[in-house]
Amino acid sequence: MASFGAHNAEQYTVMETNQLVEGIIKDIAGELVDELDIEVLYIQTPRKLIFAIKYL
Repeated sequence: MASFGAHNAEQYTVMETNQLVEGIIKDIAGELVDELDIEVLYIQTPRKLIFAIKYL
């Protein structure tokens, strides 16, 4: 799962019709997918939710 949101600047995430289409986050995840032979799910989440999950 790759989490991103409105708090990420455009060079990190580029959105089209509510989908992540390019950016550094997608590039890095794409490299992991190729290297580890895994699937990735991109989920747009608010920053506060990410912070809360991190400290559960």
